[in-house]
This record gives sequence, C-alpha cells and structure tokens, in this order.
Amino acid sequence: MRYWIETGHSKAFVPLAPHHFEAFDCLDQLLSSEKNVVSFYLKSGEMLWVNNQIIAHNRTAYEDSLETPRRLLRMWIKADALIGRMQTSMMSK
Repeated sequence: MRYWIETGHSKAFVPLAPHHFEAFDCLDQLLSSEKNVVSFYLKSGEMLWVNNQIIAHNRTAYEDSLETPRRLLRMWIKADALIGRMQTSMMSK
C-alpha cells in the first residue's frame, strides 16, 4: 500500500509529512513478520470481502484463464447498518 499512497501523493503534487513516512516504516516492519500476515488461495467460485478501513491487504500476481476469466465486483456497504445486524444476529444465538 505504501507504493500506491506515495505514488498518488506524488502525482497529485501533495507532499507527505515526516510522520506519514514513520507510519509507513512501522507498518512495513509489522508486515515483514510472518506472524502478522495471512496467505491463502481462493478456489474457483470462492469470494473474499475486505473492509479497507480496518484490514491492510494485498494480493500476489495471478493468471487469468480464457475459459473462466476472473470477475471483479466492487461493493459499498454502509458499515453501521451491517454491524447492527451482526450484533443482533450474534445476540440471538
């Protein structure tokens, strides 16, 4: 993520402050340890939902198949409504 943030700021001509680089360095250090990283493969037909506000995520390279091309769908969910439903569901169990 660091690359994309630095590149975006550079292209927008918006300089990053020193504390941003300190935060990037801290995150880089945390993510360099295998104990802080989860890796897995998705099988055909599987789906992954990620909350970009609380999870730092990335993916490795992939090869798209001509027979079954990858499909990407973006979804925006109002988090407070979802959290309320999840809490209600968990309380009823």
